[in-house]
Amino acid sequence: MLVKDYVFVKKTLVDIISKEQYNLEIPNNELEIVSGNASKGADWLGEKFAREHNLSLKLFPADWKNMTPPVIIGHNTYGEYNKLAGTNRNKQMSNYIREGNNNIVIAFDAEESKTKTGTKDMIKISKKAGFKVYHIKCTNREKIKIKIYNNGESHESTFDLVKRIQ
Repeated sequence: MLVKDYVFVKKTLVDIISKEQYNLEIPNNELEIVSGNASKGADWLGEKFAREHNLSLKLFPADWKNMTPPVIIGHNTYGEYNKLAGTNRNKQMSNYIREGNNNIVIAFDAEESKTKTGTKDMIKISKKAGFKVYHIKCTNREKIKIKIYNNGESHESTFDLVKRIQ
């Protein structure tokens, strides 16, 4: 899975962040990585990138035990949990991003499931909030698609991953 590949994530982040820094004249001390704090995948790799590049990092772990409404109670081997914890966390991240000056979301979508995922939910919330969204669709090991949403418009590009990373 591509979202487990740090070289891929790092190269993609460097490319997008460099472009946005140049276009918007964003100094390094104003860059911040905002993460849902998942223990694996793009969240973890984005956090690694922030630490490696001495960037500010804001973590938003989902609080699965918080039963404050809105709540849908689920059960698993660990007991009761709030099925809406991920969505609630994504709304908190969106509100936090909105407070900043440059509202850009870079979302790595492994597309392992066509059903609702935290990434797909964050993309939907970010588009609705009017943020510029880079939706990196990691469909296979050879090609990636990047769909950019900005001001109600979208543009999609396909890249040959093997040539791009070398």
